[in-house]
Amino acid sequence: MKKTFLKVPYIDLPSKYRKEKTELSIVFEEIASSGQFILREQVRTFEHEISKYLGVKYVVGLNSGTDALFLSLKAMGIKEGDEVITVSHTFVATISTIVHCGATPILVDIKEDGNIDISQIEKVITHKTKAIVVVHMNGKVCDMNEVLDLAKKFKIEILEDAAQAFGAKYKNKFAGLFGTCAAFSLHPMKVFGCMGDGGFVTTNDEEMYNKLVLLRNHGQLTKDEIVLFGYSSRLDNLQAAILLYRLKSFEQEIKNRREVAKFYISNLNNLREVTLPKMDENDRRDIFSSFVIIAKDRNRLSKFLITSGIEVYSHWNTPNHKQENLNLGHFYLPKTETHSKNVLSLPLHSDLNKEQLTYTVNKILEFYDAK
Repeated sequence: MKKTFLKVPYIDLPSKYRKEKTELSIVFEEIASSGQFILREQVRTFEHEISKYLGVKYVVGLNSGTDALFLSLKAMGIKEGDEVITVSHTFVATISTIVHCGATPILVDIKEDGNIDISQIEKVITHKTKAIVVVHMNGKVCDMNEVLDLAKKFKIEILEDAAQAFGAKYKNKFAGLFGTCAAFSLHPMKVFGCMGDGGFVTTNDEEMYNKLVLLRNHGQLTKDEIVLFGYSSRLDNLQAAILLYRLKSFEQEIKNRREVAKFYISNLNNLREVTLPKMDENDRRDIFSSFVIIAKDRNRLSKFLITSGIEVYSHWNTPNHKQENLNLGHFYLPKTETHSKNVLSLPLHSDLNKEQLTYTVNKILEFYDAK
């Protein structure tokens, strides 16, 4: 009997483009023929539409999610001698932007869902603590009411690292509406992404907004007046135009991803060797930027699935605090270390079909001999 073999990509950006090609070619032509490339109409319209979608006062388009974090911290006044609390279980940019401000990152452990363990935060707050960077991991918003209570008690700023959480909700409120600022990524791998790097910051604070606008464009108040030393971090008009097109179908994109997540959950729910993410726990809307399982014998499972044609990722093999050259090894984070050894991201995108999903599930069951 011939062995069944099916290709299941983790994400399929070429397929996404093929579906959008006709409409996006019009977008490309409009931008190229207008000669409007930097901080023009499309960027302003993008910022307005994101503001309207989220229900936030101000949006600042930037050239990456990393700069969204960095410029938010700079606008908050984070500097040398300050301490900023966050997690090790995150993309390194969350931590590196703190370091680039001259501040000291203070890392705490996580819960099983990969989000910050809020019970650990108060233990590390000192007189030097100026901010908490809360990461909404995998499109699941943290328990923000508890974080906000801590921030109010100790007069600490909150920055939401919402790179993976555009469209996610907590208590019927979007990610990006809780902190002083929130940083979003528009990287192509994100649920809402462009065709290159991009990012934006949201805030309801007018002073923060005005600082961010200056910081992203060399501190220029006008062409003839420079009021501070800023940076070059502007969302390109072309990317803004692509995102405006994609924003029209974004809610459907979330719906599609949630259907894939439901399929995985319903078909793998009885598998004892695997812990699945919970859907919409504690009055949330999860967008599943990744579908992350905690798997027994993760490395062997990963190899088995990859050799079966199923593209999976173990993104966190070495936690940031265990990267020798970062000098963060003094933090004791046992849950983070255990998590990194056992998490595996399954394919999840809108173009997955029933055959691919069934094949993926059956291969996981086959590995654990649970069919």
